[in-house]
Amino acid sequence: MKFIINTSLEPEFCALFNKDNVLIDIIHFPNRRKTGLLIWKFLEKYNISSQSLSFIGGITGPGSFSSLRTTAGILNVLNLKFGLPVHQARADLMVKALLKKERIPVDTFVLNSFGDSVFYPQNHQLIRASLDQVVEKFKQKTVCVSFLPKEKGLFFEKTMKVETSPLPQICLSVLEQQSPSVSFEADYEFPAV
Repeated sequence: MKFIINTSLEPEFCALFNKDNVLIDIIHFPNRRKTGLLIWKFLEKYNISSQSLSFIGGITGPGSFSSLRTTAGILNVLNLKFGLPVHQARADLMVKALLKKERIPVDTFVLNSFGDSVFYPQNHQLIRASLDQVVEKFKQKTVCVSFLPKEKGLFFEKTMKVETSPLPQICLSVLEQQSPSVSFEADYEFPAV
């Protein structure tokens, strides 16, 4: 089985796939304070073992500091326990792959950050700025806010939402294309404390 965690993009989830990349099960995290507990219960439900698990991966960020730490903790424990390398990629790769697959010509999307900040892509980089600054910057442009927490997305005037149901499959596909790492390293905006 293949196991992935997404705590960077809305909706946040963990998912389990079979060897043929068919989705077995997925859970979403309605209460971010219980994400870690929900993931462990999910893994226990499927009696995950070194014989049953062949792939682990996660989205490195940007995103909520606490959520990324949860992802790092769980994937690194699975890495140590089962000796599996960790596949990881940044959230913007997932978004670009989803938009391309759905043939949506949106070049402006916003990703979550901690506090009152967000990220937007510019010249193949992610730029972090306050929510107010980004809302003002893109006031006259349509912005995809589908991957933000709802409370942040409401600040933008001209928005486009995309269907996020293909996201788990897209995430697995992008993660499988990445070279594996010896451990999961979250892409924090600032060094971990």
